[in-house]
Amino acid sequence: MLALAVFIAAGAPNAWALLVPARRVTTRGGNRILSEASFEQFKLVAADAAEDDDFGGTVAIDGDTVVVGAYRKDDKTGAVYVLRASDGEELAKLTASDAAAGDNFGGSVAISGDTVAISGGGSVYIFRTTDGGGTWSQVAKLVTSDGVSIGRPAISGDVVVAGAAGDDSVATDAGSVYVFRTSDGGATYGQVAKLTGDDAAAGDYFGYSVAIDGNTIVVGAWGDDDAGLGSGSAYVFRTTDGGATYGQVAKLTAADGAAYDNFGIPVAIAGDTVVVGAYFDKIGGGNGHIYYSHGSAYVFRTTDGGATYDQVAKLTAADAAWGDQFGRSVAIDGATVVVGARSDDDASGCTDTYCNSGSAYVFRTTDGGATYGQVAKLTAADAAALDNFGGSVAIDGNTIVVGADGDDDAGEDSGAAYVFSGAGSEGLVAGSDSAPTPQPTTAALGSDGSDLAQTPQPTTAALGSDAATRTGPLLALLVAAGLAL
Repeated sequence: MLALAVFIAAGAPNAWALLVPARRVTTRGGNRILSEASFEQFKLVAADAAEDDDFGGTVAIDGDTVVVGAYRKDDKTGAVYVLRASDGEELAKLTASDAAAGDNFGGSVAISGDTVAISGGGSVYIFRTTDGGGTWSQVAKLVTSDGVSIGRPAISGDVVVAGAAGDDSVATDAGSVYVFRTSDGGATYGQVAKLTGDDAAAGDYFGYSVAIDGNTIVVGAWGDDDAGLGSGSAYVFRTTDGGATYGQVAKLTAADGAAYDNFGIPVAIAGDTVVVGAYFDKIGGGNGHIYYSHGSAYVFRTTDGGATYDQVAKLTAADAAWGDQFGRSVAIDGATVVVGARSDDDASGCTDTYCNSGSAYVFRTTDGGATYGQVAKLTAADAAALDNFGGSVAIDGNTIVVGADGDDDAGEDSGAAYVFSGAGSEGLVAGSDSAPTPQPTTAALGSDGSDLAQTPQPTTAALGSDAATRTGPLLALLVAAGLAL
């Protein structure tokens, strides 16, 4: 059988489009090209891929450079791979200078220019290139002044931010975030701030996700209880003195927040816009178990330089279904938002209700952020059950990277990442005019590199699509067909 996936964008000549015959596979740079014509979908795999690596568990991109974590490689010692987005060539494999089993190096990754930040063993490692990406060297290992374990880094220019969701210094698992800065071009980094929420409380898990763009830091706290147990929140901090100090300027919560939404597990920022995922959100309300949760992502915007933020949109999938985990990962660049749904079940031949092949959705605004419409749904050309495609996402300009840590090409859960790009002279994402989010947008991993265990939740009845929660009309239609050879 020849699986054919076609994305049709109605009334959007420069929207995302993809034509992918899964059988017609060529290679470039040791990685497979799973598409043809001007719509390219590269599949990235590590040169030394092996079972249980979880390559693709976290991804990041800046320009033509893609960074992919494989935190379970070699008995969870972990490794990180640097690849070219344009052709899939593997440029480097990064490991910690003091690597040890169980460190989960690569549990989270971030990139900004010639600098990569990587979590591992309760610290954050900094790697830099001075020859345009030909070689990468470890230049620093960041540790906190008070000995608290950190992970989940984000980076923007000279500043690295790292979350410590399990920090107990304020209250048990209240969490915190540490800010580091270099003033000598990356040779050394010093801790300049420790951030906590103004209303910090036990079990907030403040710092489970972090994002930074320029003077603004966003921190997710999925365990915050303002709208019920585990409803979640996100905090916004800004510096007005060049990074010497940071002050909290806003606390973001969903307008329709409810218990167990877990709002804040992923966060992303670009300029005046913040995106927060809530992959346990139950569309239409009600407390439901994960498998009865559709998931959503919320868009907030400031029009007064960061003094206040307003919710401008709630994003949901046009084909939302129970258990999709839409909002498990988020990324933003300019007018475009990408949202991962790693438990979507679209793969051809899936018979299990919870196939978890995964997908990612692309949304755009054409009115300055007032509204967002779905313009594409991305899936892997060779999608299979339990791939977890969409567990991590990243975007820079016309290129989107999607992780699939459950892919089995080199053994069970060896993992993969996909790069979507091309689509005409204007590229896949038209109108992207601001810097990308230079940090991972995956659902962050716990201090041991594993997913955070969730509290079981009661079920709810099936819910239909709710037009009130839609952010735009259906602009993309996925057509799947099986063609006999």
